[in-house]
Amino acid sequence: METLFFSSCPVCERVYTQEHSYNRHVKYCYRAQTRRKGRPRSCFPCSTAKAKCDFANLCARCEKKGLECTYVQPNQGGEGSQQQPFMALNDDHNLTPVAPSTVTISSCLYPVSHPPIEQYGFTFNSASDGLLAPFNNITEIRKLKGVVASVQSTYPHSHGDQRLSFESQSPQHHSSESIIHQQIAARDFAHLSYHSPTLKTAATLIVHALYAFPQMMLRRQTFPPFIHPHWHKPCLPEKLASCMSISQLFAVRTPETRLFLWRTINAEEQRFRDEAMTLSAREIQPAVQAMIVYMIMAIIDQDSETPQRGARMLETVEILSSRFRDLMGGYSKTEQAEPSSSWEDWVFAESRRRVACLWFIISCVISIDAEIPCSGCGALSDLPVVSNKTLWEARSCEEWQVEKAFYDVSGPVVTLGELIQVRKNPSDPLSAQKLQSWEAGTDRMAVLLNIATDFVWSKMF
Repeated sequence: METLFFSSCPVCERVYTQEHSYNRHVKYCYRAQTRRKGRPRSCFPCSTAKAKCDFANLCARCEKKGLECTYVQPNQGGEGSQQQPFMALNDDHNLTPVAPSTVTISSCLYPVSHPPIEQYGFTFNSASDGLLAPFNNITEIRKLKGVVASVQSTYPHSHGDQRLSFESQSPQHHSSESIIHQQIAARDFAHLSYHSPTLKTAATLIVHALYAFPQMMLRRQTFPPFIHPHWHKPCLPEKLASCMSISQLFAVRTPETRLFLWRTINAEEQRFRDEAMTLSAREIQPAVQAMIVYMIMAIIDQDSETPQRGARMLETVEILSSRFRDLMGGYSKTEQAEPSSSWEDWVFAESRRRVACLWFIISCVISIDAEIPCSGCGALSDLPVVSNKTLWEARSCEEWQVEKAFYDVSGPVVTLGELIQVRKNPSDPLSAQKLQSWEAGTDRMAVLLNIATDFVWSKMF
């Protein structure tokens, strides 16, 4: 099987699908970097005010005045730099440039059929001690410090709340603690900004896929790739069955039924909170999966209450996941570290791996801020990745046993760090074999994971 090549230049972000063209271009780009450069450009606020700028990621003037320090990215054609305008949807659902000062939270309110394609990126809680993530093996903030520094130097135009950061930022950049809280509330479930063509395209693909999840919940045969259809049971877990019913309400919602829809979701969320301390680990798992579907619904169907709704949903997921960690001692582990003794046990373990991977994917494109600290985070490189499509979609125990045997002898990729490593070294025979095995068994979740790793893989090692 021929390995597909997809990579972007680390200098100019141009995308290539042929390795020899990519290698030739990268050499040229690095040579071009040694040529004489023009005078550095001031940040947008300093340029507008015709004031002196020190060209730092957060310049001294903007820091002192509490301004959003944004930099204009030069165009890729080498003809000098020009301002990259902010984009927003107008009444005709078309993207139009707007002045940075006019961008508000209302710019994040998009219709269902038109997911935003200009506003994505990474952002995490600026007031907490770690990444907002309720799962045990998502990421460790400080271990990614070098990754983030290199990404930030590549994309200095990431602005304001949307600054690329995996680590907590000091509140000293804000005038008061109340301002921090207001900014956190305003960012919940907002779409984040990338102007890099490669990352913008990757984020668009991810968001389109996420927006389909509520529709996929309408039928058991088309469940989202992080929710197993539970063919090994006579019926679905009650919380997933309720999620199916709510998804049907969501699919046919009207302005008249919208309030009823969200009252129903709020009641279901409150029930999860009330029952959290009495549920078993296997009962918490479908509750977390259902909450993720409801969160995506909230991202799609935004209104003035979305920031508060988002913060509450994230808090509910953290409550459930904290209880889960107390019961299980962790959230997601590789099959090698914790082998499954039965098909049902494997489905339970694989579902956790897929939920953890999905959270990483969502973190690439959606602001999931809330003042909830991450407890027990593990290294991002140790995040267990998903198993292959045929193993996940097995309809019987016998079919699962056969596919499991094939999967175990194929030398599968088991962690995100390993996936990134083999993608970086496709010419190595062992890496090529692992990469081919991974690509041969990919399902929708694995494809999304491939896309999401483009945000960090070229900077991580």
